[in-house]
Amino acid sequence: MGQRASRDAFDPSKSGPANIGQQGTWRPREQVTRAPTVGSARTSVVLNANNTDDDVVSVRSSVAARHDPKQQHQQQRQQQQQQQRDGQLKRLAPTQQQRQAELAALPSHLEGSIEIRPLDVTAFVDLPLRASDPSDAALHPDWNRWSNIFPNYVSQVLLHPSDMTYVNASWVRSYSPDKACEYIAAETPSLTTLRPFLQMIWNHNVGFMVLLAEIGQPHGQKYWPSNVNQTMHMDDMSVTLAEVDDSKDCYDRLVLDFEHASGATREVVLYWYHAWPPAPGGVPATSDGARMYPRPLVEMMLTVRADRRKTDRRRTPLLVHCNDSVSHTGAYIVLDQAFDCIEEGQPVDVVDLVARSREDRMGIVNATALARFVQEAALQYAFYFLKSHPETPGVVFMRTPGNTPKHQLEQRFTKHRLEDGTQVFVLLSVEDPPAASLPTDKLVLTPQPFDDHDGHDLAHHMAADASMPLHMQPFFKSNFSRSQVEDLLKKSAEASFLVSSSALRPDRLLLSCTSGGRVYHTLLHHRRNDGHGEAAFAVDVDDDTLTFPTAVDAAAWLIGEVQAAQHDGTQAEHGQGIGVVAADLHELRLDDDDGDGEEDMDGTDA
Repeated sequence: MGQRASRDAFDPSKSGPANIGQQGTWRPREQVTRAPTVGSARTSVVLNANNTDDDVVSVRSSVAARHDPKQQHQQQRQQQQQQQRDGQLKRLAPTQQQRQAELAALPSHLEGSIEIRPLDVTAFVDLPLRASDPSDAALHPDWNRWSNIFPNYVSQVLLHPSDMTYVNASWVRSYSPDKACEYIAAETPSLTTLRPFLQMIWNHNVGFMVLLAEIGQPHGQKYWPSNVNQTMHMDDMSVTLAEVDDSKDCYDRLVLDFEHASGATREVVLYWYHAWPPAPGGVPATSDGARMYPRPLVEMMLTVRADRRKTDRRRTPLLVHCNDSVSHTGAYIVLDQAFDCIEEGQPVDVVDLVARSREDRMGIVNATALARFVQEAALQYAFYFLKSHPETPGVVFMRTPGNTPKHQLEQRFTKHRLEDGTQVFVLLSVEDPPAASLPTDKLVLTPQPFDDHDGHDLAHHMAADASMPLHMQPFFKSNFSRSQVEDLLKKSAEASFLVSSSALRPDRLLLSCTSGGRVYHTLLHHRRNDGHGEAAFAVDVDDDTLTFPTAVDAAAWLIGEVQAAQHDGTQAEHGQGIGVVAADLHELRLDDDDGDGEEDMDGTDA
C-alpha cells in the first residue's frame, strides 16, 4: 500500500496538509502502491494534542475510579473541551457561499475518487451466518463463553497443527490476496479458557492485540496485572505490565512482556478501546447517545496500522477480541478491510466485506447498527483521506443513494453529473452523522449463554446453513488466492481441506487438502446430473473422470489418494516437479507447475 493519511488528516480542524510535512512526502493517489508488509520504514502516527474524545460515553468503571479524586477538575476540563468542540463545529459549518464554491470545484470525472457503495440493509440481514457443524469442544460450557458462537472448522485457530487443544478463535483473511490469516477473531478469555488463550498468543507470535470490551467478570478474565512492573504468573507463562499510556479518554495503549517457562520473552502491544457501549448492537456514540461518533475508534485504528507497519510485525496476525468475538470484533475487522479498500482506491462494499469475513468467522458483524457504523466510519475516513491529498481532485461518491435518509442526503451529498452524463451522489460533508440506533435496527445473531440455551436457535441456523449450496458451505472460500489457500491449510490440522474458486480456470474449482505438512491441489468440475438435477463433482484423472455426489466425497478421495501415495513411498521427489503416484485404480501426476514447492494434483497449475 502507499503512503497513508496521518490521524491529523482525519481531524476536521485540519483543512489542508499543514501538519502533513512531518509525516513524509505525499504522492498523488494514482501513484499509491502497496507497501511491503515486512520491514517497511514508517513514521509513527502523530496525534494532535487538542483532539478530544469527551463526546464518547466511557463505559469503563476503572476510568471513573482512576479520575475520581480529581472529578471536579475533570468535569471542568470536559466542559472546556466541549465548548472548544462546539466552536470548532460551528466554524466548520459550511456557509452557502462555501457550498457553492465546493459544487463549482467538483471534478468532471471520477479519476482518483473513492466509491462507497450504499449499504443494502435487506441484503445484509439476508446474509447467511455461515455456521458450521460444531465439534464437541465447541459445545462445551467450560471452553466457550457462548453456546451458539463457535469457530468454522476450516478456519479454526489451532495452538499448533499437531496440538488439538481447543480455543474459540478463527483466522480471518485480509482484504488483499496476500494472507488468509491476517486477523485472529476471538472472545475474551474466561478463567477456564485463559491458558489456551495465552498459549495462542505465544504460539502464533502475536505482536499486537485489540480489545474492544470491558474486562473483568462477568465480561471476561483479565490477563495482565493492574500496576506497571507487576507480573502475573499463569502456568508456564508470565505477563508483566511494562508500560501504560492512558492519555486518551477512549483507549489505552499497554505494553505487555510475555515470558515463557523456557526463558524466551516477547513484547506484545495491547490497544484497549473502552468506550464501546456493551448493549447488544450498540455503537460508539456522542455523549447523549443520539448520533454515531466513529472518530476516536478510527484514530486508534490508524495508530494500530501505523505501529504494525513500522515494525516487521505485519507478518504476524492482529488479534482482535471482544465479549462475543463477532460484534465489536467483526466491526473492527471489516472496517480495517474497508480502510485497505480506500487506500488502494477500490470501492467499499460493506455487505460484501461482511459476507467474505463470515466465511472465516460465523456471524461476524451481528447487527444492522454495527453495519451502519462501519459504513459511516468508512465514509468519514475516505472523506478525510482525500482531504490529505489536495493535489488529487478526487471525491467520495455513491452511484445511488441507497438507504441514506433524505435529510442526510440533502445535507451531506449532492447530485453531480459527470462529463459522460453519469449521475453520482458526491459527499460534501461528514457532519450530521446517522442516528446511533433506529427502530428498524435488529440483531441477526444474539449470543446465548449456556444457561439460557435450549438448542432451538442453534438448530435453526445449522439447518439453514446445511441446506445452502456449495458457495455457502463452511469449507468453501470465495475470492481466495492460491497463497491464501496454502496460508490457511498450513495452519490447519492434518487431512483438512477446502474448496475455492480457481483464478486461472473460472470454469473449475480448486480442491485443496493438507497431508504430511504439505498442501495438495486438484481441479474440480461442478456440474449437474441430468437425471435428478442434484449437484455433482468430477475430477479428471488421466483419461478417466471420477464423479462424486458432494465436494466432501471428492475431498475424502483426494486425501485418501495422497495418504496412500505417501504410505507406499511413491510420492514425487520434491523439487523435480514431476512424479507419479500409484493408486489402487488410477495413476495421478503430482506436479509443481508454478514452482512454489507444492504439488498440484493432475499436473495442473491452478
